[in-house]
Amino acid sequence: MRKEDVLTSLIKEQEKRVEDLEKSCAKTKQDAIDAPGSNVSHSDTTKFQLSNLVLGLERRLLEAKTALSLLKSLPVRAESVIRVGSLFTLKNLSSGKNTNYLLVSIAGGECFEVGKEEILSISEDAPLVKEIIGMEKGDKVEFREKSFEIIDVQ
Repeated sequence: MRKEDVLTSLIKEQEKRVEDLEKSCAKTKQDAIDAPGSNVSHSDTTKFQLSNLVLGLERRLLEAKTALSLLKSLPVRAESVIRVGSLFTLKNLSSGKNTNYLLVSIAGGECFEVGKEEILSISEDAPLVKEIIGMEKGDKVEFREKSFEIIDVQ
């Protein structure tokens, strides 16, 4: 698994998310315009509710665009220590299960596949990251009563 492929895949997913949010926002704005106002129907609050929904969608759209911009600026170069932009693999020492992570500044929590490998984007604010930031391949960490080993850092 190459870091460049992982970043490209996540960027494509984020671009799709931005596109979907833009469409939802435009449709909801039009629905709000078309909805009856309080001067037409005093008991119908559809226009008000749709307007509030548009505000929420616009906030999510701004967050998605910010995340996309930050993803595009992540370094593709290999890293030796875990930092924002690192692609790393943790091995749970009790279960033997490996988990691949891409450390991003915001918008973590997305699970996606590249080839047959599953990768989880994880935000720098995540509790696990606070424990492993700056560590390198071969280091071990205890987190929530579990032991992990860093088996790869890119």
